[in-house]
Amino acid sequence: MRTSSLSELSCGTADRWNLQDAGALLDAAEDTLRPGGLGLTEYALECCNFPDGSSILDAGCGTAATARHLVKGGRLAAVGVDRSSSLLAEARRLCAQVPLICAELERLPLADASFDGVVCECVLSQTSGHEVISELRRVLRPDGYLILTDLYRKTGGPAATSPMELLATREQTVDLLEAAGFETVLWEDRTAELKQLALRLIMASGPSQGNLSGWSRQLRCSSEPAASAWWQGVGYHLVISRRNRT
Repeated sequence: MRTSSLSELSCGTADRWNLQDAGALLDAAEDTLRPGGLGLTEYALECCNFPDGSSILDAGCGTAATARHLVKGGRLAAVGVDRSSSLLAEARRLCAQVPLICAELERLPLADASFDGVVCECVLSQTSGHEVISELRRVLRPDGYLILTDLYRKTGGPAATSPMELLATREQTVDLLEAAGFETVLWEDRTAELKQLALRLIMASGPSQGNLSGWSRQLRCSSEPAASAWWQGVGYHLVISRRNRT
């Protein structure tokens, strides 16, 4: 069993995680602490059909689980960006050949039109969305693909009683992308993966459960009415958008 290393910490505030005690959670989550894991990442990549040698930015990479997956076999090139120096240090230990940059997604130290694709998994909802989307478009080449996975607020769901009420709806996310110069080519509800991950984390034993902080308190009281309403109102989605040429 893994005892100290992290593979992915996208769904949470990095500084609140205990790097030494997260092993049980990672084992339960099958190596990535985000819904769908690398299986959903690979599915999205296949939808985009990137040619061999394409360059992909892993935006909000955490310990760069996705970037490390991208470079396996040498088919794709990858760069990881994250604001957490501690997570990037772990990423460098796990895979020295992936270039990693410590920076805010709102201010990327990267050249215009330098990537064929951007992957941003379980990160956008924790940022100033419009600024990040604008920066991700800037670094994408024309016709490049942006892959987003994140929590979203379901239209018509019950009123939230937590910070989740700030989540964007499907329509708001698509509108944000279109306003920034993207065409959305795929939208899929992936809430089933969110619930599957939650159940695996709830069942994980040991002191590392304390790492769940924030939204974990909702998960561990799933039988309570408030948590039930939360589940009805919040979903998880995959969005793939193409950068317009203009």
